[in-house]
Amino acid sequence: MAGLDRAANDLSTIVQYGRPIELKKQPGFDLQKVVRSICSQLNDSASPVVCEAESEPLVGNLDPTRLTDALNWISTGALKHQQNGDAPGVITVMVRRSEHAADEATIEWLGLAPIDHDPFRSFVGSDEIRMSLAAKIVEAHGGSAQYEGSRFLVTVPLAQE
Repeated sequence: MAGLDRAANDLSTIVQYGRPIELKKQPGFDLQKVVRSICSQLNDSASPVVCEAESEPLVGNLDPTRLTDALNWISTGALKHQQNGDAPGVITVMVRRSEHAADEATIEWLGLAPIDHDPFRSFVGSDEIRMSLAAKIVEAHGGSAQYEGSRFLVTVPLAQE
């Protein structure tokens, strides 16, 4: 039964991926607050996660539901790909204003083991399916999601519309 439930969830996610992303943006969405909340939830699951964030809020006109889901899926994927040695490594999540543009936020997940494929462009398993949908949601906001070596990197525009 668990396998059938997982297959049904994966199929539902693939169907969502195939549809255009419709955003319901709301002004005043604090990206930093959401990332801190996600880190806190992940720490409650006994996985070591460190969140480093700026003191100023990172507020934009974004879809809170869609973007929160996307960041949750990416964070869960990061935990699945964390460095493994004698003990699980620590995932560090950094959220800050972009160095390249003042109206853009950057979120990085550091401490990942090398992966032989881009999980944002893959349908290899349940986590990659959700991460591919997460990348599509980030891109619908005008941002990007990338896998670079030992980190996931997401940029999201903060410009108010």
